[in-house]
Amino acid sequence: VFENNISETFSGSRFRFGFEAIPASESDDKATPDLAALSGAALGIPYGLLGVMQEDVSELRRQQFVRIDWERSSWAQLHVSCLSKESRSYSVPTHAVAVVNEPKSLYDDVLWLFDYTFDSQFAAFSLPSELHYVQTPLTIETGCPSLVWPLNFDTFRRNVYNQRAFIVHSSKDRLRVLAGDLHDFDVETMIANASRTVLWMADQKRGQMQYIDSESAAMAQVCYRAGHSLYFNPDQETQRRYISAICEDLGMDFTAAIDGGCGGDMEIFAVAGKHLTPWHFDAQHNFTVQIRGTKRWSLRRGPLRDPLTNLHLHSSNTESVADDARTHGACGASPDSLQAPSDDDPEIRTVTLRPGSVMYFPAGFWHKVEQQDADSPSLSINFSIDGTRWMDLLKNRLLPMLFTDPRWRERPDMTCGPKQSRAHFKALLETIPSAVSAMCDSELLPDGMFQQAGRVSSIDLCRDSHDFPPFEESVVFQRSPVVIFCPNPTDISVFTISIGLAKFADGYKPESLVSIAVPHLLARVARHLASLPPWSTTSIVELRHADVDDVLIQRLIHHLVHNGYLLTDCAR
Repeated sequence: VFENNISETFSGSRFRFGFEAIPASESDDKATPDLAALSGAALGIPYGLLGVMQEDVSELRRQQFVRIDWERSSWAQLHVSCLSKESRSYSVPTHAVAVVNEPKSLYDDVLWLFDYTFDSQFAAFSLPSELHYVQTPLTIETGCPSLVWPLNFDTFRRNVYNQRAFIVHSSKDRLRVLAGDLHDFDVETMIANASRTVLWMADQKRGQMQYIDSESAAMAQVCYRAGHSLYFNPDQETQRRYISAICEDLGMDFTAAIDGGCGGDMEIFAVAGKHLTPWHFDAQHNFTVQIRGTKRWSLRRGPLRDPLTNLHLHSSNTESVADDARTHGACGASPDSLQAPSDDDPEIRTVTLRPGSVMYFPAGFWHKVEQQDADSPSLSINFSIDGTRWMDLLKNRLLPMLFTDPRWRERPDMTCGPKQSRAHFKALLETIPSAVSAMCDSELLPDGMFQQAGRVSSIDLCRDSHDFPPFEESVVFQRSPVVIFCPNPTDISVFTISIGLAKFADGYKPESLVSIAVPHLLARVARHLASLPPWSTTSIVELRHADVDDVLIQRLIHHLVHNGYLLTDCAR
């Protein structure tokens, strides 16, 4: 039923996924290794769940193997059970158990790993002064500081962000606020409130995964009860609060107006049964929080820093894979570097996330994800962060400037032949360096872009209570060609300031947008300012109007200067 009409790959506006079920040969390891090489898989226990007793506790004996129930454990006590069928559970102190084949701490060039459960003093970390001043794990809330605990945020920005992966294990006690925002992690309730839900179903003939946009919450809930896995987004307001806060902390929230987004996506993965996401890398920075169950992650540095797009080699959308590979090649990646890592690659770092674990890894890191416990569904949250790049800023500034020149708005006529076409194009290109060099600092990056916490997207001049220092009458203001100030065609009392332009399939959209409610008496002044040609000048004296209070004029000019439409410090 899925053979012909259902795409094997979900392609979103930012993400492309290619998952597949774990083959039996990979998930069922029946070999019996020696004790030195003993792993959970050898005993039918998923990675990260097999522990060995370090001392005698109650009826448990030293060197006895136990299964760890992370759902019921805390950073002080572990719930464990014997491996026999008649096993009962025990509550034991954390120091009495070691997790088999799982690092308790790791501090190297690829990964910083902290395990508060087994190393609450973070003894392996060599920069104690860079740790957060609060030693007790922070509850995960909106924004980066709680996500990057036990590091202070400055240390994360300086030593981790866009450089290496970061993982901290603690317990589900950190999830209280998230649980309140996400319906106590009840999957069916979250589905009912999701903004989008995608189903994962196996193709019965080929065993590959199908990705189907759910037509209704009821359909998705029935599929989940039947054992199928889901990917879904919470409601838009919850996504906006979390993603916007992270982007603001990272300085990437100034382009929120582009495509109406907030700088990324908040994604919930509800995985029922065993599952494998093969090796791939993404163009987004990723924060992951494990809510229930466990997932084994394998990580490795990728071929490019800040890649422009994803690379999902196992995707059945072969055309998209080829497009992505060409894009990476244009950025300097060699064909060999775009092949998935071999599992014996010494640069791979492998770790199992458990309830309460938080992980960050940069854009472009290869990663493979395995859910191996068929009896314990996994629930995790991804915060995928995508921001504007320097090259986008340049393009967004150049477009409005080129709009003002009718020579650039002309359509090429190639019938005049190669020689004349090339000469004409070259002559146009020669106009760009002088135009760019003429731009001043406040024109390229207006002050309004840097005041994230106080920036507003809507201003009412009559109610604006900010005390701005007035401009002197001698100040000359010059109109920037990069920023646009214009009235709203459907509401003449509202004007907008838009910074930069980016082209999309449905038209041009601003990089940043501020709306200003202009009182009726000030409309004439606002229209005059909106009609200024690029590079032209004006002054307070020219803008004065008999019926308008100078205070309102000063307020309007302040916002136009603050957002880069009028310039005061640029000599052409």
